[in-house]
Amino acid sequence: RGDMKVLKNIMDRYGVKDGPPVKWQETPEWIDWDYAETKRILSYARLRGLKVIAPALHNSGEVDVTFMNKFPDAKYFTTEWGGIYKLVFLNPADPLFIKYGADWVKEVVRLYGTDHYYEIGPYPELEVGNTPEEKVQIKTDYGKNTAEYIRTADPQGTWIMSGWGLADRFIWPEDVSRKFLTAIPDDVYIINDIWADYYHMYKRLNYFWGKNWGFSIIHFFGGNTSMRGDVPLTIKKAKEVASDPKAKNCVNFYINPEINRHNFFYFDLCATLAWDPENFNLDDFVKDYALRRYGKQSARNMEKCLKLLLGTVYSNYDQTPPLYEMALMYLNGSTPAGVVNRFKYIEPLQETLRIALGEGKYQKDNDRYFRDLVDLYRAFSLDLTNYYIYKLNDAFQSSDLEEFDKYSSLVNNLLDNLQNVYASHPDYRIQAEIDLAKSGNRPQRSEIPNEQDIRERYSALASMKDYPALLDYARNEKFELLKYYYRKRLNLYIKTLRGQILKKSTEVPFENVLKPEFKKICEEWILYGGYPEKDVYPKSIIDTVAKA
Repeated sequence: RGDMKVLKNIMDRYGVKDGPPVKWQETPEWIDWDYAETKRILSYARLRGLKVIAPALHNSGEVDVTFMNKFPDAKYFTTEWGGIYKLVFLNPADPLFIKYGADWVKEVVRLYGTDHYYEIGPYPELEVGNTPEEKVQIKTDYGKNTAEYIRTADPQGTWIMSGWGLADRFIWPEDVSRKFLTAIPDDVYIINDIWADYYHMYKRLNYFWGKNWGFSIIHFFGGNTSMRGDVPLTIKKAKEVASDPKAKNCVNFYINPEINRHNFFYFDLCATLAWDPENFNLDDFVKDYALRRYGKQSARNMEKCLKLLLGTVYSNYDQTPPLYEMALMYLNGSTPAGVVNRFKYIEPLQETLRIALGEGKYQKDNDRYFRDLVDLYRAFSLDLTNYYIYKLNDAFQSSDLEEFDKYSSLVNNLLDNLQNVYASHPDYRIQAEIDLAKSGNRPQRSEIPNEQDIRERYSALASMKDYPALLDYARNEKFELLKYYYRKRLNLYIKTLRGQILKKSTEVPFENVLKPEFKKICEEWILYGGYPEKDVYPKSIIDTVAKA
């Protein structure tokens, strides 16, 4: 955050008066508010002794027609992302690239101060250049000249780079990656192997040919907020790197999820592991975590709870979502194999709830316990809901109406309970986020009302204009999403399949019936949401989870 103020100031200075170099919607009032908030957050971080990584050149030098009209003699190239967005970039070989980058860093320092760290990546998820020679040239010029503009603006500056782009071995084959990395001076650069615990790019790229690098944890992506993570593998890989002589240039441990405020146990483990991987002991960590989070009286029983989680949701890299959250992918009459493999988790996860609820009398003032209780219930309900949908699909394929109605009722009763559990905690209510967006002196971010912007982000992330691109990528487990969006699609799916059984058909009318109706439901959700004035939020989280 805070980069829009930098962008606006530079465009004003360059005389690009009709707009910034990239498409944006933020209002001037919001940009000023965001600037003040960013300064407040940075002040707090530095007061706590933290060093802050600032953004380097906005979007790697992406520009639009207003910038190109101002600088018609500069070199540019075009590409596109995901078949959705057509993008134009300032060519890194052009002298303007270094000037623009240096001006950017100087403005960051002027507005926010500096800890001499700047982050940017080389065209992640984008293919650049038209010929093999041009592809290599753009990338090596980018590496060399990004390092140059950072050091021009800040002689003590270090370029912190996400290695996400280089993870695509088709766009970044080994020889191209080597040329890119060797074009960058060693003393200005750290590359973070963004998925090192699982993908371990450092081995494929020869430990980055002597560059300083970081062992990084991305965990999961935009919509993967359920309890999950391969704890044994994370520990194993971190210990391997710590004792590997070839990894002598591994200088940091980088935790970089796409979404935060979830999986507290896993990320606390990663943060602890980072300090001393070689001497990390999982049993010791579990005892310490239970004591810190729940206090002495509940620690021993909550250790049992945590160990059950380690044997289930924290035992592997499974990414199975609640099937109802991704209608276009999963509400089509079939069930992916990964779902079935998780049914063995249901009973152990139910036991974690029994243990945790038994500690309620000691945890009445512990907000962390309340949040964990909700998380335990949603972990349990994820696999049980998927089991019911799996059985419902089975009944549909065998045209067993009685069995179909049985599991239809079971899944809806379970989702009623889950809805109530979500409603009981403000972290699981979108209305709390909307209220915050409207609170105090926070201005409207764009012409789109804040509440619509929030609802669109959780559903049609790329906007309804580009539907279904990125649909449900940023899915989340929230009360309103479940009640007014996910369940409407699921109930339509159930109603449609039941009608097909009555017609003695096992064909799912997905393309002609379900898909267009799913789109209408999404449009209605974004425009109108639900009925917050009628929604009731339970007062006791413990009682609500116990009843569920």
